[in-house]
Amino acid sequence: LRVHLSGKIDFMAEYTSDTRSREISRRIIGSERPWAAGLQWKPTRDVSVTVSRQLGQDWALTVAAQLDTKKETPRKPREAFWSVNETPARSGRQETFDTSLWYARLLFDVERQGLLLLSGDESDGGEVVWLELENLKFAYDADAIERVLTLAELHLPPKVHTVNVTLQQDGIAQGTVRYRRRVGQAAPAAFGAVFEEDLITVMPVAPAPGAPTFRTGFIRPLLNVSANLGQRINIMDPDDPLRFQILGRVNFDLDIGADWYLRASLIGNIYNDFDDISRPSNSRLPRVRSNIDRYLGDGETGISSLYLEKRGMLSSELSYRAYGGILETMFSGVGAEVLWEPFPSRFAFGANLNYARQRDFDAGFSHLSYGVLTGHASVYW
Repeated sequence: LRVHLSGKIDFMAEYTSDTRSREISRRIIGSERPWAAGLQWKPTRDVSVTVSRQLGQDWALTVAAQLDTKKETPRKPREAFWSVNETPARSGRQETFDTSLWYARLLFDVERQGLLLLSGDESDGGEVVWLELENLKFAYDADAIERVLTLAELHLPPKVHTVNVTLQQDGIAQGTVRYRRRVGQAAPAAFGAVFEEDLITVMPVAPAPGAPTFRTGFIRPLLNVSANLGQRINIMDPDDPLRFQILGRVNFDLDIGADWYLRASLIGNIYNDFDDISRPSNSRLPRVRSNIDRYLGDGETGISSLYLEKRGMLSSELSYRAYGGILETMFSGVGAEVLWEPFPSRFAFGANLNYARQRDFDAGFSHLSYGVLTGHASVYW
């Protein structure tokens, strides 16, 4: 029985015909009370909180949520801004800004939308444009591409009938989207055409035919610093099944240029209860992971990682990364990884090979004698 009371609150009652003689005879529950009743509150359509009295014996609190995995995630509202085509007072551009170049206008607007315009090129007498970008803000690349194409409709010359957009991240391209414009329409009327699937083609990575006509110059090296709170957890010790650490973390990402990166992560202890871990390892294998108590206790503050990395593309479907330095809490080393993503398969195949050397327990630069050559092969879907 369900009765809607008011707003988002329902009253519910249930009768059960089960006599529960077994539970009563063993005194698990008292005398039979076949009714259960409670109140349910639904703050949203997919979330409910219920408080109920079960068979006159117990109080119950139930929190439930459901997720429709087939529901399309709504696109976030666009942030309003004044385009570079507006006056300097509205758009924020300098009086000396040259608005005669479409690349300069597009660069100005795209960067304010959370995208980096890396390069641009023209071919076929200026009727085909090639754009290479990096997504800094959007959770979905599809939203980033929609924003780029919308702004391209605003800034590209009318004679351009094809726009090729390639997204990349840290030197690795992720595919190319080809958009066929409806030449002859005014730019505002053409905005809706961006959403029509028959005008969009997804392709393997397709670079411009030659060296880009336009390339954005960025200041290098470029350092990005972030800080946050973190935690480390040690579980399943029979003597104390849950131990933890609260720590501060500072991350450094230095973009050196030419797809070289220096990455570091430093940790500082705020609180932990790892000091009383007293369960030694009895493994006959070389002890690394099994010495977790030493790494957690002696390495509560120090260097979590510090390594140099190079990324790039070997072909339109084959990417790589190479790295060397302090890779993680317990190992330093050098290695390389390749990833093959055949288009348009949903499968990808990867392999990596590493030489790793065991770090000392104090989270510093010293190392122990154990080293190993290791590799993995992976299949992704």
